Amino acid sequence: MKKIIDKFYDLYVLNTNKYLIQKQGGEYSTITYRKKNTVGARPLLPYIIQQHLDQTKTVGIFAGSYYTKFICFDVDFKDKETAKWITYKITNTLRELGLKIGDYHISNSGGKGYHIEIFIEDLIPVPTAKRFFNLVINKAEVFGFDGEVEFRPTNTQGVKLPLGLNQKHYKKKDSYCGFCDEFHGLCNDKSEEENFEYFLNIKKIQRKVINLIVNNNKENIKLDNMEKKVKEQKPSTTLKKEIQDTEEAITQHKELPIYNPTEIFTVEQIGKIYDNGLTRAGTRHNACLNLAKLFKYHGLEKDESEGLLVEWFKKQDKKYYSTPIDEAIKDIKEIIEYVFTHDCSLVPRKKNLDVSFNEINQIILQCPEKNQKLLVYSMLIHSKRFANNDGVFYMTLTQMEEVTGLTRMTVNKINKKLEKLGVIEVIERNGDNFIYDETLGRPISKPNKYKITLNIEEEKDNSEVKYISDYNNDRVVDFKECVKNYYTKEDIKGLLPRRQYEYIYQ
Repeated sequence: MKKIIDKFYDLYVLNTNKYLIQKQGGEYSTITYRKKNTVGARPLLPYIIQQHLDQTKTVGIFAGSYYTKFICFDVDFKDKETAKWITYKITNTLRELGLKIGDYHISNSGGKGYHIEIFIEDLIPVPTAKRFFNLVINKAEVFGFDGEVEFRPTNTQGVKLPLGLNQKHYKKKDSYCGFCDEFHGLCNDKSEEENFEYFLNIKKIQRKVINLIVNNNKENIKLDNMEKKVKEQKPSTTLKKEIQDTEEAITQHKELPIYNPTEIFTVEQIGKIYDNGLTRAGTRHNACLNLAKLFKYHGLEKDESEGLLVEWFKKQDKKYYSTPIDEAIKDIKEIIEYVFTHDCSLVPRKKNLDVSFNEINQIILQCPEKNQKLLVYSMLIHSKRFANNDGVFYMTLTQMEEVTGLTRMTVNKINKKLEKLGVIEVIERNGDNFIYDETLGRPISKPNKYKITLNIEEEKDNSEVKYISDYNNDRVVDFKECVKNYYTKEDIKGLLPRRQYEYIYQ
């Protein structure tokens, strides 16, 4: 049984820190394990895969944020015969494109559908896998039927492992996700031993095979060069291992509360506080702080902001605060001083946070250690939210601790290494940035100012640059909207077969 479990890790598992569990009845739970502050979660350990094989639970796997070990065509139709026919159309198309029998593998999905899976020896970027998927689906013409073929896995949509049960149909005979014989009616009557033997003999194909089919030789060259650079920097590793370390590290990244502000921190909501005043006790200080940030955000000078805030406060209903008016105004002066001295401001939520493959690839290349990858990724995300036009941003050590789960001592050590590696630049150190606060009677310091200095060279051909947040939000891969955007209805009617035309406009 150990060989079977090891084979699962080899073929499917890129990141042990994020996976799915399906319980009886079909409900899925996403398990995300972080080394710090994770309650009740475990990484995907062998005993969990054993439970999958014992059919007490069913495990599902995600792709990484940027790479995947396999491509799955998830064939899901209400009618079993239609699902079979669609499966045959896809496998026939795969062979027409140059894949051989044995390069792809069919399993029952535990209902009326099938999984057609291709395993990649040296990992493949998710958008490249998706491009291959779309090519196959369009060539096979599997549109316009009562069901669909979906791309799996992504980092948000997982897929069940074979050799377990579809727990949604656990009482039914065909709920077992065994391997199917393509040339004998997709029958699923192998014994457990035969399924295990078939599974152990599955072979992976090279990423180059897929790239050549989608005419993406530039990616082959690029990843080959990355492999060479990785070997030069650390002979004991491989690009595949560095990619896997990066995906594992990224999972440890934790969003700060300020990345997803609650309503009280939005410009609109703070504007309502200014218009409507205090509405409940205990909110005076925070309201004044947020209004001070709002005034600064709108470009008011320090004296103007102080005058407006004092004027606003004097109009408030005394039942909502107990602080004497003189102390409250003194507090307002301190708040204004703090906001303008520390360059505090409101930062509107950025809806599209894009991380390119080139950025991730440079993290892989330039950061030899996993924790270095984690911290740089976290700082990159932070910079995309808060950096000024020159790419300079503040980030406190406390924030670095929170987003990475690392200790302050570790963060400090890694920061120094990253600076030596040329991955970050410390623009201004807090040790050189002390300000004496007369109100507090002590010196205070700002956090360091940083700049990300990854060696990014974006492709001139923009089609080669895939932005992950767009991909995960299904904007890049919305085929229908993309076609409608670039072609008129009449053009599409003339270009596409009837079924594909009906698929676009159904």
